[in-house]
Amino acid sequence: MKQLPLVASTLYCTPWHVDPQTHAELGQLYRSYVMGELPQNLQGSGQVSSGVAYQVDARSGIAIIYVEGIISKRTPDMACGPMIADLAKIDALLRDVAQDDQIQTLVLSLNTPGGVGIGLPETCENIRDVIDAGKTVIAYTDYLCASAGYWLAASCQKVYAAPSAKIGSIGTYIAAIDDSRAWEMKGLELKLFRDGDLKSLGHPGKQWTEEEEAYLEGVLKQHGADFKNHVRASRPGIEDSTLRGQTFTASSAPPHLVDGLYRDLETLLSSLMAVGA
Repeated sequence: MKQLPLVASTLYCTPWHVDPQTHAELGQLYRSYVMGELPQNLQGSGQVSSGVAYQVDARSGIAIIYVEGIISKRTPDMACGPMIADLAKIDALLRDVAQDDQIQTLVLSLNTPGGVGIGLPETCENIRDVIDAGKTVIAYTDYLCASAGYWLAASCQKVYAAPSAKIGSIGTYIAAIDDSRAWEMKGLELKLFRDGDLKSLGHPGKQWTEEEEAYLEGVLKQHGADFKNHVRASRPGIEDSTLRGQTFTASSAPPHLVDGLYRDLETLLSSLMAVGA
């Protein structure tokens, strides 16, 4: 239970680069967890699953980092929840790849609705280190590469996808909840003592102030600008109409969002090995 305030702060007061439906499902899961209303088959089902895996074929010189689930960094363990792709684990693998002389090509295999913005710029720097080490770095998705996932993909030299895969969702938002009225209806009143007008931002039961809302709006604009500027720099020629938070089917994506189509990862790998042969 000691992790609940941290989870709430991350969920409701932190910029997210994620599919909105996924964020809504996380919110419902969190509220059910707090109220003890989780289905019996979820309670006590173990820790969240790791969405990061690694595979290397020394003969072909190709390594694959699998990134699946919600992107975050150093997420606290919970009794249940979605698959998490921890950026700290990805960073460690990227450093290993950069130093491994046997690896010539790295594929980031992405299946993610996106996630939290914290840690993304640093992971992109680690991707750049792999490229600077003389290796080819490719992003691929056969299902979904959205928001924070595309932030990572844009850092790669090429972005490939299955024709029906969804890709894009380039944008940022914060979804905060003012539940002070709900507390009032339950006969609860929060007594909060703080020494800063932005301290305890988003605390359950506290009514939001105009100053807090203005602060979060500023944080949102900065993170959103960082995301879009990164994509513009990494994918020259991409149009602003592509950066409105929408997703696209890869086969009909606008120019510069996707570099090519492969029906599955195996087909892409076969093509890469044929080129290297």
